Amino acid sequence: MSGTIFCLLNAFIIGVFHFGVLYWFGIPLILLTVGAVLLILSKVQVKAKALVGLLTLALIPLTFAGSIYLSSAKPETFLTPNNYKGQIVVFYDEQCGSEEVDENGRRVYVIGTDGILITKVNKNSGYLNRNFFYVKENGERTAIPAFQRQNFETEKKEWNLYNQPISVESFARDTVGAFWGYGTETYALSRNSFSYYIWSYNDLVRDPKVRGVEITEFSKKARQRLKSCRDMGSQ
Repeated sequence: MSGTIFCLLNAFIIGVFHFGVLYWFGIPLILLTVGAVLLILSKVQVKAKALVGLLTLALIPLTFAGSIYLSSAKPETFLTPNNYKGQIVVFYDEQCGSEEVDENGRRVYVIGTDGILITKVNKNSGYLNRNFFYVKENGERTAIPAFQRQNFETEKKEWNLYNQPISVESFARDTVGAFWGYGTETYALSRNSFSYYIWSYNDLVRDPKVRGVEITEFSKKARQRLKSCRDMGSQ
């Protein structure tokens, strides 16, 4: 009985938390192994052992898929002015902001020419599904990649693991895409915000001082936009 409990309980935990179990020093994996050993050594009939084994194997992918589905955020699309390069930021939960825009079940964020969007909608949480586009004045959209790594060679090696809008053969150091905005100054303005950098890998390795000045200037501009929005909303 203890082997059955260990197997099924830890299979469920592994399925729900998947790679997160590694942060628990792999204890659920160890306990699952212990459960399997106890089950094998038990006096339970072979058919019952096989049934528990099959249930254990099935439980992991089933709970994994269920946890992904239940914790997935609403898909999002970022529309950025054509040829824009620099930081973009979305400020959420602002009563003075724009209304939600929905397009085929996806949230649409129309980024201003200054790289800033202030919206009333709440900040998305959960597993993210985001895509990015440049938008011309006539409305024509051009998909741009969402980069996953800070290193060009690593990004290229893992390119086909993600649903990128261009082929790996077209990917180069001057390819423009969206980098996750780690540690941006705009986060200090509102924790209900999210930032990206629309850059190429060539832009990423520029002089850190130059990039630092650009980021600071953008933060000042975003602070003023946010303040003006809130002031108007309070009137």
